[in-house]
Amino acid sequence: MALLLTMACFASCSSEDDVVGPDQPATTDNKPISFSGSMLKEQAVTRASGLEETQTSFTVYGYKNDAFDSSSGSYTSYQTVFPGFTVNWTLNSAYTTTSNTSDWEYVGITSDQTIKYWDFGANAYRFFGYALGKATADPATSIVPVTANANSTPVTLSATVDASSDATIAAAPYFTRLWFSTGNTTIYPDKQFGNPVILEFLKPFARVRVIFTFAEGVQMEHSSLSDISFKPTDATKRIPQKGTVTATYPLSGTETTESISAVPNGYLTAITQDYWEGTDNDPAHLTWYTVLPATQDTYTMSVNVDGETKTTYVPGEYMDWKAGYEYTYKFKILDGGGLVFDEVQVGIKNWEEAGTDYHPIYNW
Repeated sequence: MALLLTMACFASCSSEDDVVGPDQPATTDNKPISFSGSMLKEQAVTRASGLEETQTSFTVYGYKNDAFDSSSGSYTSYQTVFPGFTVNWTLNSAYTTTSNTSDWEYVGITSDQTIKYWDFGANAYRFFGYALGKATADPATSIVPVTANANSTPVTLSATVDASSDATIAAAPYFTRLWFSTGNTTIYPDKQFGNPVILEFLKPFARVRVIFTFAEGVQMEHSSLSDISFKPTDATKRIPQKGTVTATYPLSGTETTESISAVPNGYLTAITQDYWEGTDNDPAHLTWYTVLPATQDTYTMSVNVDGETKTTYVPGEYMDWKAGYEYTYKFKILDGGGLVFDEVQVGIKNWEEAGTDYHPIYNW
């Protein structure tokens, strides 16, 4: 699945204590923050489109680690840089202030949103944030906004979400990956202090589909398959589709990536449709199921093959669904009507638009 993530870029910062006057000239040791927006396609920056095409405002949090224990590889303390600043996009506003180079501005939106600068002596930087979904700005909706617990370690961002329809998926907020860097040019060549920082925004969902293929020589049509059911083997378990999702961002210690988990309260019983490539490689139909992130046990695939029910199993190690990813489970019909689990393909979901968009799968 081609990579297509919503992104936001901004160039750096320091702690609240490092704030200087907005008219102070930038130097190697004193670079003001500036923001831009982009949406990366297939990992190619040159093929980017603007974040502002999807969202014109986001909230950013930023921290710098000012102490490191080399014996344990642990970051032992941090200072707050962005305690949840609002960043807004305005057309043709670039270079009207020191902190705005790409139509994105955060300075002065509230009285405490002052200009920030890099601390090149920091051990590491961490950035993350969120943007509201398309429906959250509508007062007629009852969408629960993002709840931020920024006065803790780690920081958590939570929201109540629903993946059961395109409208509710669009209403859900975007969370970001954790941007982490020590500024080391070898380890983090694309995450240098002083350069634009790219935040990757994603919906807190995963998407799942199943595909049936036929072994070479099998004389059978797709119409011979019916009663498809892909679900947890444990009859007491169901597929999570609604609930509270929480993104957790470590500020210290050894962890340098985010985690997104869910506490579900609404479920899908089974996946009952598949995507068929067809004999001429043209899709007969395409069905994706949007679900909450989850770590699960074994799943069972059951399908009626030419009048006879066949089953096979997918081990729990393949059923770990992470936010922002798509999972394609491929099953093969064998000679004589047997059924086997063939492979799982994992890709990146394009969360720019909700719906059943399809992109080619690469590099498997």
